[in-house]
Amino acid sequence: MLHLVTDLLRRCLVALALVCLLPTAPVMAATASELFAEGNRLFRDDLYWAALLRYREAADAGMDTPLLHYNIGVAHYRAKQHARAREALQKSASYGPLTPISHYNLGLNAYAMGDNDAALRWFRSARDQQQRRDISRLARRAIRQLQEEIEQIEATVPVTVAATAEERQRNLTNLDVRIR
Repeated sequence: MLHLVTDLLRRCLVALALVCLLPTAPVMAATASELFAEGNRLFRDDLYWAALLRYREAADAGMDTPLLHYNIGVAHYRAKQHARAREALQKSASYGPLTPISHYNLGLNAYAMGDNDAALRWFRSARDQQQRRDISRLARRAIRQLQEEIEQIEATVPVTVAATAEERQRNLTNLDVRIR
């Protein structure tokens, strides 16, 4: 009889231990928030790849917020993963309060990718918004610098004129061939 009671007590303790180990919804939300906060700390320490890992873990734990997408986008930008940065920043741009800063960062990202036209479009969008004047000022400065850079490039590009058939023929007849 004592053996049956001991066995029952042991089974109850094992079941209780398993129940205690199962995560509940509030614990998962806190875990996602903690992972997000850890990702932010890693980002501040310039550990962008580690931050991206924590952000991914936060997303896997159930976090799906515009701020998470924004942070993922900026971390990808800093890690020079520009295509992924663009994707995440575009997701965050749909959320009103993050729209201006997302558009500005999309401009920086497009510039880093060498797409000056897209960069100008994103910077102009950030400039024209009315929510954040600081972002608007940064965007105006970026537009001015980018336009100056484009003008300098255009001024230094030589204009080439197509050679006539006669000039091409003359150049070919003036060749020296040396055979050893």
